[in-house]
Amino acid sequence: LGVEDYGSWYMSNVVKFPHLLPSKNTLPATWVKSCLPLLHQEFRLVAPKYLLVFGDDAVKAVLGRTHNTSNTAARVIDLVIPRHEFADETPELHAIKVMTCMHPARIARQPDLYPQFVGTLRQFIRLTQGQDISKKETDLEFQTFYDEESLANFVDYQITQPENLFAVDAEWQG
Repeated sequence: LGVEDYGSWYMSNVVKFPHLLPSKNTLPATWVKSCLPLLHQEFRLVAPKYLLVFGDDAVKAVLGRTHNTSNTAARVIDLVIPRHEFADETPELHAIKVMTCMHPARIARQPDLYPQFVGTLRQFIRLTQGQDISKKETDLEFQTFYDEESLANFVDYQITQPENLFAVDAEWQG
């Protein structure tokens, strides 16, 4: 995937002990609440520049209850954390660039999501390499088709134009 310097990154868990309830898909809220002070302390001490958060439980713990992997997908979110140790110290703030990703365990249950998972990891790697992944492409032409025949005609034409590159995002509702 392009990760070459394994000594330059850090990994942690929201809950600091094994998940002993394999029948449940989510972590008990009390466990997350109990472990949040430790996670915040890790952020304060490690002060990562980038953070990749796996799974909805971790996304909610890091970014808040209204966030999940669906509504944060393909976005870079700035998280500002305090670095100072005591309330009477001069405030020192640190910004972390956060991206979210589905949990790897989900791939075991739904292998067809693997390409999306790898795509998110690659996007995160580009972010850590200093690339602006939020930049919108400006030289694209978008076309909307409302029936299969129009789409087929477009694809047939594009195939005859070898210099053209095109992609199709089909979201048919029925």
